[in-house]
Amino acid sequence: MKSIILILSSIAFTIQVRAQIPVGEWRDHLPFSATIDVCSGDGIIYCASPFSLFTYNTSDQSVERLSKANGLSDTGISAINYDASKNTLVIGYENGNIDLVVNGSPFNLADIERSSILGNKSINAIHFYGGYAYLACGFGIVQLDYANREIKDTYFIGVNGALLRVFDFDDDGQYFYAATEEGIYKAESSNPFLANFINWSKITDLPEPAAAYSHFRVNSQWMIAVLDNDVTDKLYFKAIDGGNWAVKPEYDGSWIRDIHLTEDLLLVGSYDHLRKYNANLEDIYISYNLASKDLRPESIILDEIGDLWIANAENGLIASTAQKGDFNIMPAGPAHVNVRRIDAYNHNIWVASGGVSQSWLNNFDKKGFYGLVNENWKYIPSPSGINSIGSVNDIMDVAIDPLNNDHVFFGSFEEGLIEVLNGNVITIFNESNSTIKSSNIHNDDRYMISGLDFDAEGNLWFSNAYTSEHLHVKKASGGFTSFSFEPNLSNTQLVSDVVAMRDYNQVWLILPNGKGIAVLDHKGTISNTNDDEFIILSTEEGAGALPSADVYAIEEDLDGEIWVGTSQGPAVFYTPSSLFSDDNFDAQQILIEQDGNIQLLLETELITSIEIDGGNRKWIGTSSGGVFLMSPDGLEQLSRFTVDNSPLLSNSINDIAINQDNGEVYFSSDKGLISFRGTATNFDPEIENIKVFPNPVRPEYSGVITIDGLAYNSDIKITDVSGNFVFETRSNGGRATWNGQDYNGQRVATGIYLVFATTLDGEVGNVGKIAFVQ
Repeated sequence: MKSIILILSSIAFTIQVRAQIPVGEWRDHLPFSATIDVCSGDGIIYCASPFSLFTYNTSDQSVERLSKANGLSDTGISAINYDASKNTLVIGYENGNIDLVVNGSPFNLADIERSSILGNKSINAIHFYGGYAYLACGFGIVQLDYANREIKDTYFIGVNGALLRVFDFDDDGQYFYAATEEGIYKAESSNPFLANFINWSKITDLPEPAAAYSHFRVNSQWMIAVLDNDVTDKLYFKAIDGGNWAVKPEYDGSWIRDIHLTEDLLLVGSYDHLRKYNANLEDIYISYNLASKDLRPESIILDEIGDLWIANAENGLIASTAQKGDFNIMPAGPAHVNVRRIDAYNHNIWVASGGVSQSWLNNFDKKGFYGLVNENWKYIPSPSGINSIGSVNDIMDVAIDPLNNDHVFFGSFEEGLIEVLNGNVITIFNESNSTIKSSNIHNDDRYMISGLDFDAEGNLWFSNAYTSEHLHVKKASGGFTSFSFEPNLSNTQLVSDVVAMRDYNQVWLILPNGKGIAVLDHKGTISNTNDDEFIILSTEEGAGALPSADVYAIEEDLDGEIWVGTSQGPAVFYTPSSLFSDDNFDAQQILIEQDGNIQLLLETELITSIEIDGGNRKWIGTSSGGVFLMSPDGLEQLSRFTVDNSPLLSNSINDIAINQDNGEVYFSSDKGLISFRGTATNFDPEIENIKVFPNPVRPEYSGVITIDGLAYNSDIKITDVSGNFVFETRSNGGRATWNGQDYNGQRVATGIYLVFATTLDGEVGNVGKIAFVQ
């Protein structure tokens, strides 16, 4: 989305990179604040968020993450449970997918997800009995033989075998119990014909037998049922040896999130507190806070030694243990999964987490701002009270100042332009203190900023929707200037993303809803608008020839060409300097050969994002087809990432950003943020500091060896110390890669190898060394 501003200096190579992942590997950037389920076994606590999970080792207090980036098959976790007898963790997903983690190794079972069952496939609860896992699903009950990794049976227990949402499952050794959307059903656990609905009967003596029940638990004394009500839940209880169902009145007006029943205790987690009852169901304890954290329990367990673990809706995992007391565990991660736009400047990655509806209506999202700065996550809650306005809503875009990476700006689609310095909001700009105008289509004052970009001089350009002044600049020297495209654009025009070119004094502005692109030429005199020119680009020949007027992305590459993403694929303006001349400047679509046929590049894809790496390669994000990595000219597809062939979280990509210093590519989607360590980086024209990783290369290492600190498209030759040729390649930007093999495909022998790097013209060069050791 952003124009690359490359600082060609060896300074970039002095930055200390933390948590560096090898080239070609992935890592997730998912939140662990909102957790939904917890289980335990063999001294390990497993805690799940909807996006991934983590483990806590009670012996050494170590924490490990498990996500799609390192083994899981999916996102959207809905339930987990662990069977210590078979060392197996069962993970259920909202779409019916299942992962089994056996002795640390994951295995995927996609039978339910791929089945022809219509409707809700969510796995809501997992219960172990008799060597099987019983899955409470959105359509019925699934008997899973997880030892043999197969579905054993499926029970449709609704009337006449109809699909019925099942929320919970339990047993008392004689009967199975299923909490459903239409009451509590039971069946004899020994019955071999449970797939026949007639063998399931409803518990009819409940006060509301046909209501939805979210939880059911049974022990040798009590049956506990939670009625799920939109207004208020109810907790019913009944003695096993007879009597009537009764209700616990303390939950009137409360939402019950989970219950945990042993022979001695009942734990009930409601919206904002935890209650404990003794064996006689007498109320003995209530807490609203543990480990200095507000309680929002989503799942509660007592582990095998009686310690309490709570998956909390706001603060990760909360524990109350005999050995360590009360404490909180929350692995580092972003504050939220919401990501509309991202910007990266070396080791600063900031996220605009808000957005609007598809029809560009406000969502009034108050999720604030967050960023990864030198491998530390920072979160700035939605500010309030600044300039006497309310909290900030709908953060649309973000831009990092190239002259000071601790200086960041965010655009709100309601409150204006937000300035952040060193992680603190210092100013909110609106009509009172800048050229920003309030919207002309709302009765209240809305300052609708939806696109931001810095130019090479540190001037911040941004769009101002639904006003007569569609484009503004906050000058690096101070002050603002505004620009109008009237009469071509009215004061009710929606404007969004902005790209400020490095050369030509041009600023490109997306006009959503099929209106094309507006381009301003400010002639290098930002404060003087009298000499400005502007043009509206459309699908007409001679006026842009866009493949579609629905434009979603604009990016400038390292050759000064403008790449545009539309609803019908990408197009390129090869000579943007000709836009305001009589020369032909129309966009060109790229013709490629595929399977012997000539066709237009990605013509059936809606392009949502384009980002340029240090090798001038194009990373192209789409609305439903994942990510494409194209060669600098776009003629060759180098890679494609989808949810099926990679850890990519979703095929629906919102934005892409690149840490040009280490080549890490960040993909934002409707399911969060994940990154991939690419093979291209920023470059140093003087080749002053060649760095090799790993070095030395040990026998057990089989990954890619990276050579950094190179010039753009450097020629690389590798020889042994005797001068015998081993390997040659060309760098992508400032990075070259080598698999450690010679030209015959054999791993090189132990010894020292020399890396000769020269610029394309041969005028600048340097030599590095790589050691291979036994």
